[in-house]
Amino acid sequence: MGTRASTRRLLYAAAAVAGLLLVGAVTLELVRTGWFSRLHDNGVDPTTRTFAVRLYNDSSVTITLKQCDPTCSTFHEELQLGPWGSTMANTSDENVDNYWLVVSNSGTRLGCLDLKYDHKAFGTVVKTSMAGACP
Repeated sequence: MGTRASTRRLLYAAAAVAGLLLVGAVTLELVRTGWFSRLHDNGVDPTTRTFAVRLYNDSSVTITLKQCDPTCSTFHEELQLGPWGSTMANTSDENVDNYWLVVSNSGTRLGCLDLKYDHKAFGTVVKTSMAGACP
C-alpha cells in the first residue's frame, strides 16, 4: 500500500507542477502579445490620452486606409478593408489632427478622415463614406 500511495502523491505533485507551468506560459504569452496593455487603451487607465475608434468601410468595395501626416504626403500605417469591414484605430483626446486617407482600389483618393477629439469618445464608429477634404 505504501508504494501506491507514494506513486499517487508523486503523480498529483507532477500534475500540480504541470498546471502551474501552463498558467505561467499562458500569462507570459498574454504579456508578450500586449493583451494586458490593451486594457488601458479601452479606458481602464484614466491617465492615458488615447482611445480606440472603429473605422468602418460602409461601401461594397475594398478600400485602402493610410494614416498620414498633416499634409497626407507621408504615411505611417496602411491597411485594406473589405466591403463592410472594420478595424480599430487609436487616436488622441488632445484635440490633434489624426488623418486617414481613404483610397479606392484603382488608387483614387476618396478623401480623408480626421480622428480629432477633445475628449475620449468610446464606442465611436467612423464610416469611410464620411471622408472629407484632405489637408
